[in-house]
Amino acid sequence: MSNVANTAARLLGNTRLAKKLVGQPVLSPAQKRLWMLEQLYPGQAFNNLSSVLKLEGLLHLACLIQSLSDIVQRHEVLGTKVYTNKGRPVISIAPALALNVPIEDLSKLPHHEHGVRANEIMATESCQPFDLSRDLLLRARILRVAPEEHLLLLTTHKLAADIRSFQILHQELATLYRAYTQHRPGSLPDVPFGYYDSAVLMLGEEDEILGNQLAYWKRKLKGKLPAIDLPTDNSRPTIQTYAGAQHRFALHSDLCGPLKALAQRLHTTLRVVLLAAFQILLHRWSGQEDILVGSPVSGRNEKTDRLIGPFENTLVFRTQLSGDQSFKAILDQVCQVVSEAEGNQDLRFENLLEALHLDQDISRSPIFQVMFHFESALPFPLEHPGLSMVPLPTNNNTMLYDLTLALREQKYGVIGSFVYNPNLFEGATILRMLGNFQTLLEGIIADPNEAISRLPLLTKAETYQLLVEWNDTQAHYATSRCVHHLFEEQVHRTPEAVAAVYEDKHLTYQQLNLKANKLARELQECGVGPDVRVGVFMNRSLEMIVGLYAIHKAGGAYVPLAPSNPPERLAFMLEDAQVPVLLTQPTLLAMLPPTTAKVISLDQNLTAQIPPNGSEVEATTEASLQSDLKAVVTPENLAYVIYTSGSTGKPKGVMVRHCNVVNFFAGMDRVIGREPGVWLALTSISFDISVLELFWTLSCGFKAVIQGDDAAGAHTKAIPPNRAAAIEHKYTIPEQILRYGVTHLQCTPSLAGIMLEEPKTAAALRNVKKFLFGGEPLPPTLVEKIAGFGELLNMYGPTETTIWSTTHSVTREDDLMSIGRPIANTEIYILDAHLQPVPVGVAGELFIGGAGVARGYLNRPELTAERFIQHPFKTTSNRLYRTGDLARYRHDGKIEYLERLDHQVKLRGFRIELGEIEAALGQHPSIKESVVSVWEARPNDKRLVGYCVAKPSQEFQAMELRRFLKTKLPEYMVPSILLQLDALPLTPNGKIDRKALPTPELRHASESLHVPPQTHMEKCIAAIWQELLHIEQIGTGDDFFDLGGNSLMLVEAHARVCEQLNLQIPLSKFFQVSNIAALAKYIVELSRSSNSLSKMKQRALRQRQALALRKHIKQ
Repeated sequence: MSNVANTAARLLGNTRLAKKLVGQPVLSPAQKRLWMLEQLYPGQAFNNLSSVLKLEGLLHLACLIQSLSDIVQRHEVLGTKVYTNKGRPVISIAPALALNVPIEDLSKLPHHEHGVRANEIMATESCQPFDLSRDLLLRARILRVAPEEHLLLLTTHKLAADIRSFQILHQELATLYRAYTQHRPGSLPDVPFGYYDSAVLMLGEEDEILGNQLAYWKRKLKGKLPAIDLPTDNSRPTIQTYAGAQHRFALHSDLCGPLKALAQRLHTTLRVVLLAAFQILLHRWSGQEDILVGSPVSGRNEKTDRLIGPFENTLVFRTQLSGDQSFKAILDQVCQVVSEAEGNQDLRFENLLEALHLDQDISRSPIFQVMFHFESALPFPLEHPGLSMVPLPTNNNTMLYDLTLALREQKYGVIGSFVYNPNLFEGATILRMLGNFQTLLEGIIADPNEAISRLPLLTKAETYQLLVEWNDTQAHYATSRCVHHLFEEQVHRTPEAVAAVYEDKHLTYQQLNLKANKLARELQECGVGPDVRVGVFMNRSLEMIVGLYAIHKAGGAYVPLAPSNPPERLAFMLEDAQVPVLLTQPTLLAMLPPTTAKVISLDQNLTAQIPPNGSEVEATTEASLQSDLKAVVTPENLAYVIYTSGSTGKPKGVMVRHCNVVNFFAGMDRVIGREPGVWLALTSISFDISVLELFWTLSCGFKAVIQGDDAAGAHTKAIPPNRAAAIEHKYTIPEQILRYGVTHLQCTPSLAGIMLEEPKTAAALRNVKKFLFGGEPLPPTLVEKIAGFGELLNMYGPTETTIWSTTHSVTREDDLMSIGRPIANTEIYILDAHLQPVPVGVAGELFIGGAGVARGYLNRPELTAERFIQHPFKTTSNRLYRTGDLARYRHDGKIEYLERLDHQVKLRGFRIELGEIEAALGQHPSIKESVVSVWEARPNDKRLVGYCVAKPSQEFQAMELRRFLKTKLPEYMVPSILLQLDALPLTPNGKIDRKALPTPELRHASESLHVPPQTHMEKCIAAIWQELLHIEQIGTGDDFFDLGGNSLMLVEAHARVCEQLNLQIPLSKFFQVSNIAALAKYIVELSRSSNSLSKMKQRALRQRQALALRKHIKQ
């Protein structure tokens, strides 16, 4: 017994002193907290406690009611009524009165309805709230099931009782009932004091002792207390709910026996062993190492042990777990935690809450959200001659926590229940958690020295489902063929069909094949063969697609080099790839960095050799040059090397083989179907999804409409400033869709959202049959907008596993945007940090295996070994690719993408390593250190933000720093916002604390003098910019991009301006003139000329009408 408890016992032993202390009853600290909850959430029943006794035998009803009434009179707390006076609780004790016990007869119902009706009544009774100012705090109700079978329902409020109180009530009821049925007076010992006597003493507990205990708890609970992040099935309500449901279970003797033996062997108790196992379960389900669990203690002493009332206190068990520790090591720690907590149990949890001054979070309970409750086996003498009283499990329809594990030790094992909030968890999830708990206990028994990360968690059925059933994707594909072989087969099937279109030119399948064959022979003469890399520095055109196919036919692998990339980045890729040959166009030669590669300009070497559409190839020698080449390449050879952002500051080249691509084609055959259509190819070849648009389509008879660089620029790359003046949207996306009857389109959700803002494009998109969205999470708002247009496919996959690895057919009813299931011959594993499969619903890192896994990274063996790991579950398979994406399986086997694990992000479809941007910032002479993060300015509007610390005595200007970054990085990687900090925030262990980075403030960003908009046109444009950029103050000289805008946002600004002014304005002007003053001037001039042209047209129309009228009169 603790010191405080001893003091209370001494005082309470003196009845006279106790009565003197009482005076006006006051609420105890526990009651105050419960009363406060009642004020916050009136009319709720989460503070109810229920008990059910099954009464078998001849029932003397009057004796039972008398016994209950005596108990109410004996324990004053049950007669408590609480009023509110000026916002404060005032207690009154009801005078002695008989308890009203209604009786309901179910015996007349059909036998099979007894249980159903009884459960309905029990659920209703337990959920009926108390009126604290009017009701007694104990309700009783009897259900007659049969003449000698009754159910006694007892419900009380937590203001008046706790779980131990029910045990006391049951025992006193049995004793009194026995006495009254034997015509004897009640023989219970007197209660010398009431609950409120002890409540007064609780308020006066010894300050020194409680001060020491408070100091202990402050040390134990210092720092930011982590909320348990268990995987929920539903979003957490903004305000905590108190709904409750439960799943009951039993741990039988074959499990409990070995657990008890283990506890004895390790000098602890069954309770502590089960607590340690439960905390390990929470660790494995949440991925967190700092686990806090609440647990009740009786809060009683020898004098108060027979007293009904809310004495129960709550302790917090905080345990640090890591996967390297063995179960025995964790158990030792838990033993110490429990011992220390119980040695400091006198401080009421309510007082601890007040002392900690925690941040308020009304969506969850404070300090901990999970409760562990263990009751040891207790004698329960409720037998009586002629009547037995058997306690039954009760339904908990309310609860204060997200999850509670309640266990009760019995003679032949342990019975328990998982009590959970159904607003957060589905019953199926709790059932899986129970299965994992039991499997974990079996593993602990088998080897308590095993590391907790390797203890078994999944049931055999779950393991089979996750590793085998949901990865059963085997499908036939052409294992002996290369990408160009599939194209050549299609050429033989449809030689005269149009294969590719660019602007007003096109090539048939045969023409494309002939030109590619001829160029391929030239490439072979230049040394191109298997695994030889060929650079492609070209604008989108027919020449480009001929070049790509020619490289494959020659046996080589193409390396896209986007002309929009900064020279420094291009130079690195050329040096890293070591391309011996480079394809380009004369217009781009001046932009090409110095290179030792043989440069072939396709305008000079190809265009002159392309006959007009429909003409015949004339010479025999020419025909022989244009015939298909003999096999010089195998499926294991490279098809392409595509560079993606790299965390070290340099991009990394992903090496993808022909066999990877051919398998991907087999997957798309299943997902999309092989029925030919028209595909609008929007994507730059620098991104691997272009392979679907330009290669898969031509393997099954599609017509590929190649959108020009400028019209596709908002999606694929920034439009180079030196090309902006040349942009003429003669071939806009809506015009292309309608002109060619486009059936299929692939893009990022960001681009789709922008296109839907423009009425003409939105109308044209209704004609498209299939949309493929990927590259970034698909927002439900976009699905809502585009639902009904055509079939929607959500695609997911990194470059390292060949384009798309999973797909999902989206419907409007989807509540969460799943990335679906793996495609053909693809395996998906969701694993924890120790490469162990996680349960369904639990987050883990997504790993991809199967035929799509690429060869690795070019010239990066260490990184390849790190990201492409040996298969942990198969000895015959090759490797798994570690994506760095956090995901989880849903109940139906579909996968839900959550977020990135590292600092790589997907922004408007671009895969960006934040480390590469940070490395570029570090090259600036004024920057000492920096960190880059993603900030969501508004829903679905994410922006890069750079936080920089300048070197001593140096400063930097944001606009100058952005110009510097543009020489190092593509436009989409340049942060929209650059902030200067005195120092980067750090965590206690010295790491950068990204969560503590300041939220950006969007404000006037120009370095020039601020000139507010003056004219109506300037104000109109400024208002649209302000809404898009979320900046209050914008001047007429401000540059759209320097204010934080990007290409996609400028396209949206263009659409809004055109719609508001009812004008057709070339998008090129918005890129050409990106400040308000110049843009407003241009639009005013355009409007005037449009008005003049309109007047001229009207005048001409009137003249034609007059001329026609004269002719009619003459006739």
